[in-house]
Amino acid sequence: MADRASEAVRWAAFDRLRAGRAIAVADLAADVQFGMDELGEVLGGLVAAGLLERDTDGIVVGSHGLTLRPTVHHLVLDGVALHTWCALDAVAIPAALGVDAELTTCCGWCDQSLRVTAVAGRPRGGEELRVWVPGMDCENVLEQFCPFANLFCGSDHLEQWRVGAGEPPGHACTVTEIADLGPTWWSRDPDCCTPGAGEGQPW
Repeated sequence: MADRASEAVRWAAFDRLRAGRAIAVADLAADVQFGMDELGEVLGGLVAAGLLERDTDGIVVGSHGLTLRPTVHHLVLDGVALHTWCALDAVAIPAALGVDAELTTCCGWCDQSLRVTAVAGRPRGGEELRVWVPGMDCENVLEQFCPFANLFCGSDHLEQWRVGAGEPPGHACTVTEIADLGPTWWSRDPDCCTPGAGEGQPW
C-alpha cells in the first residue's frame, strides 16, 4: 500500500510518534486534513497491511517502524526513548533522519544484548553484526516481516538461526549497509520507492 493518502497518514503519525506521543484519530485527521470517514478507511487498510499500529482504544501507537509499544528493540532517537518493530527499523530510521541514536536489542539467535550507537545517523562500530532482511512476500508487514528482521552477533549466529528456521528467503547486511539504504527506504518522496526507482522498501 503506497498511495499518497496512506503515505500522508503514515508520515503524520511517524512525526508525532518521533516526539514520543501517541496519536488520537481526531488529531491525526487534523494533521492530514482528512474527514473522519476517509481517515477511518485509510487507517483500516494500513492496519490490515501491518503498516500502522493502533492500541485497543484505537489510538495510533506505531507507524513506519516506530512504536510506543515496548518491544525487544529499544531506540533512543535524538534523545527520545522509543521502540521499533524490528532491528532493521532501528538502524535505518536514524540514518534516514541523520540524527544521533542508541539501539539496544538482542541477538536473534543467542539473545545476547547488543548495542549500536549512531552519530548523525551513521553507526559507529559494530561491523561484525548482521541484520537479516527477510525476502518473503507478506500481506502484513508487522506480523510477517518484522519478527524476522533481527540483529545477530555475527554471521555465524545468523547462519545457525537461518538453518534452524528452515532457511527462509532473504539476505544479510551489515549495519552500515542498512544505514546506507535507510534514506531511500524512509524517503518521503512518493516516487522514491516505486518499481524501477531503485532500492525500494524490502517489504
